[in-house]
Amino acid sequence: MHSPRHRIVCLFFLLCMLLTSPLHALDIPSPEPTGVADHTPEQNGGFSQSKKTSPWSWGIGVDVSGYRAESTSTYGGEAYDLSVRHGISPMVQVAYRMNGNWDLEGGVRHDWMRWKLSPSLGPDDGSVRALTLALGAARHGAERTVPVLGAIRPLSSAALLWRFIDADLDGPAMDYRSGPGVEFAAGFTRDYWGLRAGLSYTHHDVSDVIAGATAEDLDLLGAFVRFTLFLGR
Repeated sequence: MHSPRHRIVCLFFLLCMLLTSPLHALDIPSPEPTGVADHTPEQNGGFSQSKKTSPWSWGIGVDVSGYRAESTSTYGGEAYDLSVRHGISPMVQVAYRMNGNWDLEGGVRHDWMRWKLSPSLGPDDGSVRALTLALGAARHGAERTVPVLGAIRPLSSAALLWRFIDADLDGPAMDYRSGPGVEFAAGFTRDYWGLRAGLSYTHHDVSDVIAGATAEDLDLLGAFVRFTLFLGR
């Protein structure tokens, strides 16, 4: 039986293979305009018309997530089920443009999670929050025009994650350790905003259990939709 960390590493390498495959092989570059004469810097009065731009960019965004995550703990012969179902995650993202098709991406997001403890121990069973760090790459396709949206650039991305769980639960399992994970997504960018959807997974060992209780680890598997507004392009 492979450990969760072994599965994470294998999944990430699989995602990298998919990311570097010819996903955009059908991209057709825009034809060069005809009938327009090229001008050298000398023909333009000795000045070049090119404009240098920084390879760095940053933006803010939000993830809306749905999780399928459950962990069972037992105490005194009774089972307690913790389930995580929904989440919202404001985020900050930084990107470095390596060339016309590839970006390195890094980000940090704060996860607020909707959870349920059954049976409940009281009107307030505590809270589950997290801080997630991401580092990965995104591949952009050639610009194309689609109905309604206009000119867009398709993208696919993969990233390694490290999620710091901040659980304060009033149950047999009271907290979980931070843990690794992966995510992959596909979407598009347009002008100064982008939209992508994907899957994420992180594994968390139980870390704080009351005496005499047993508890399972927590695997956070979820689907997300991410909206990003680019502010520093």
